[in-house]
Amino acid sequence: MSNQTIAIILIALVVVIIPAIVGGRLASLRGRNPLLWGTACGIFPIFLLVSWFNKPIKEVPGGFRICPGCKEWIRWKDPSCRYCGAEQASSESRSA
Repeated sequence: MSNQTIAIILIALVVVIIPAIVGGRLASLRGRNPLLWGTACGIFPIFLLVSWFNKPIKEVPGGFRICPGCKEWIRWKDPSCRYCGAEQASSESRSA
């Protein structure tokens, strides 16, 4: 392989593949289609910002859940809601 071929492969890796993987992972944590969002992020890396700031569409164990007090999305591991301060049920009791 020539140096030019290696450079093209590295550019493709950085510009297309890594944003696609990160975008797909962000989408799966928010209950969205990881294949669709990964493809969109690979083609248009600006979609990484969109997928980062998107609210989840459903509860994802280990990702996000809805606060029972104010109905805002919070991270699964947070012990209390950052919006209303309501204490959250422990992860063990929610998954059972």
